[in-house]
Amino acid sequence: ARRRHRHRRPCVLDGRGLIARTLGTGSFVALAVLWPGSALAHSPIAGIGAFYNAMLHPVIVPTHAIGLAAVGLLLGQDAPRGSRLSLPAFVGALGLGVAGGAVLSEPTFGVAIGTMLLVLGLLSGLMVALSWRNGLLAALLAAGVGLALGLDTAGDLLAEGGGGMALSQRTALSLLGAWLGAVLVVTLIGGAASALVRPWQKIGIRALGSWIVAAASMVLALQFAQPVVTS
Repeated sequence: ARRRHRHRRPCVLDGRGLIARTLGTGSFVALAVLWPGSALAHSPIAGIGAFYNAMLHPVIVPTHAIGLAAVGLLLGQDAPRGSRLSLPAFVGALGLGVAGGAVLSEPTFGVAIGTMLLVLGLLSGLMVALSWRNGLLAALLAAGVGLALGLDTAGDLLAEGGGGMALSQRTALSLLGAWLGAVLVVTLIGGAASALVRPWQKIGIRALGSWIVAAASMVLALQFAQPVVTS
């Protein structure tokens, strides 16, 4: 008896198809992650100190985590060629934002900085999802995310420390820890992404980029949503 060989059609995903297939899944993931975010985003972990709490701060704040993940994947997808410019741009802009926020001594910079961070994270995630490699644009996005993240983080930490013109040693350690934590997260994500070189692994990175797009879009939609007034 002869065996009949069935020819399977190859599975090919382009950029738009990949986003369409993963947008729904990304929406559910974003809801699961961001739903309790407002309650837990700024809650310090007791017993680990101000420095290590600040290192974790960019990870446990949802808007900050979106920006860090987007930049990390963007750098790793085009490493080492693209990361030679984008990583120093992120690190420098992040330090400038943290230092600028500390000098201005403002406890908060309002919703505008958070919105800008989400928009830049969305654009970075879109570049990852489409596998669009442009070194100059990636560096500009990384620098923008770093600056917005630094300003917003400094505002949060100053608010927790009571603000004021004089920075305490605790607040200075917190600012340093937040800068170091964000740099480590982006470096680790970028390094992990650069090590995934097989075709199916690259598709997975693009899927993560589309999830970032979905998460950032949902948070932006919730920010601009107006409550319905019934009479």
